[in-house]
Amino acid sequence: MLLDEITEMPVALQTKLLRTLQDGVVRRVGSERQDAVVDVRFLSATNRDPQLAVKEGALRADLLYRLRVVPIQLPALRERREDIPLLATHFLSDFWERHRRPGTPPPKFSRQCIEFLRTRTWQGNVRELQNVVEHISVLAEPGQQITPNDVPLAESPEGLGAITDALTPEILDEDYHSAKEKLTDEFERVYLRHLVRRTGGNLARAARIANVDRTTLYRLVEKHNLSRRPESALEAKW
Repeated sequence: MLLDEITEMPVALQTKLLRTLQDGVVRRVGSERQDAVVDVRFLSATNRDPQLAVKEGALRADLLYRLRVVPIQLPALRERREDIPLLATHFLSDFWERHRRPGTPPPKFSRQCIEFLRTRTWQGNVRELQNVVEHISVLAEPGQQITPNDVPLAESPEGLGAITDALTPEILDEDYHSAKEKLTDEFERVYLRHLVRRTGGNLARAARIANVDRTTLYRLVEKHNLSRRPESALEAKW
């Protein structure tokens, strides 16, 4: 049984859950005396720091220690961008089968679109990506090549909203050098995408506009996994 957002559970209900975890029994609905023995394995999840939730009084310490037998720290989606192409493709296939008639030719993500998705910060993590892909699947035409313009994101066309979004509480809690490195990487990705789009993939012209030498620009393009080919400078090499 999955207990999602365990830190949001009312404290009174946490007390009852603790009894079930300790004794393996539950009180039947409407019954005042009879208990039922249960054999259930619990999985709990939260997007908050559980230790901090204990300090704030939102989570019982004894319940945390009962639940935290095998803790698993799952990084945010923006910290495992290599998973985005697989997840987006899976969600698109799943939602297409759910919303369309069997045999309808499915749409596909263009390479530019996959790279665009990889550069987003995804504050809502996998659920946000899932919601965006479902929106795409509902509006897409059979066999359509999905481009960045088909992605419903509440960010500026240039992607500059990603810089502000990158200033997450997790980033601000890190040491200065780590935080600066991550924010610099995000700035470089957004700036390069805008630059190559502005120049139509002409990296020589892009270098002149950016006032950097070609070697530096090519190095940055390679660093952020963008193609050097002028005709497809926004394509990710994956």
